[in-house]
Amino acid sequence: TIFNNQRREINLYGDDIQVDFRGADVSIDSFLRILTGRQDPTTPASKRLNTDQNSNILIFMSGHGGEDFMKFQDYDHVSGADIASAFQQMREQRRFNEILFMADTCHAGSLIEGIRTPGVFGMASSRRDENSYSRYHDHDLGISVIDE
Repeated sequence: TIFNNQRREINLYGDDIQVDFRGADVSIDSFLRILTGRQDPTTPASKRLNTDQNSNILIFMSGHGGEDFMKFQDYDHVSGADIASAFQQMREQRRFNEILFMADTCHAGSLIEGIRTPGVFGMASSRRDENSYSRYHDHDLGISVIDE
């Protein structure tokens, strides 16, 4: 469950939101495989990115990061080069028309800088040399939920 503020007034997931990946399913390997279409043939459609050259895609990533990396599950990290390579592969496979990639982490600009693929646009919550702070820590969820 994700709420809109620390008073937990509105459940942003509601009753009709399908979450396809949670917990151990959220990994660097699964993220990159979804983007590039390199999945086992038995993978259900709900866990695939079924796109083509006419698709516009929004990718929003939020979490802990540093210069040129973002953590997954607090023990592994994906690099800006990995993300840029996945976008280039997607372009070669004609998997999108445009991608808006939004990174919300400390040093987020470093994840965007190396992306040269046509049709990919990036937004970052901080520059390469800048931290991005959160304001409220939700102890039940174990994460900070409101960014400044």
